[in-house]
Amino acid sequence: MGCRVGSNAELNSEILTRKPQTGFRMMTKTTFSCGKELHVNHVLNLHRRLQKSLQKSRFIELKANLVEKVDSAGLQLLVALAQEIERSGGKLVCQKPSEILIDAISISGLSASLGFIQAPGSGENK
Repeated sequence: MGCRVGSNAELNSEILTRKPQTGFRMMTKTTFSCGKELHVNHVLNLHRRLQKSLQKSRFIELKANLVEKVDSAGLQLLVALAQEIERSGGKLVCQKPSEILIDAISISGLSASLGFIQAPGSGENK
């Protein structure tokens, strides 16, 4: 079971966000489940689906609680996604990431780049 986004894994809901000049606007939230594996064999497929969703939504919520395997390609995808969403003025959050993912981020030195992924109980996600 790899990273996947599809009819069962992708959920859309609308949330209110505040635009400084125009007041409130609706922003669609897209939720992705990374499954158990976030590594090179699954990154290309996830990247393609994320790109399609970014055309529709700038608020992405990653579900990474099941991740058991992660490699540098998986981490690189997360960094690139975070940078792209930040440039577009969107928001990226990760709820309840697995300990394996948290450890991989820490060991790789990517904590600053992937600050939106926090251990449970460490405060609110950015």
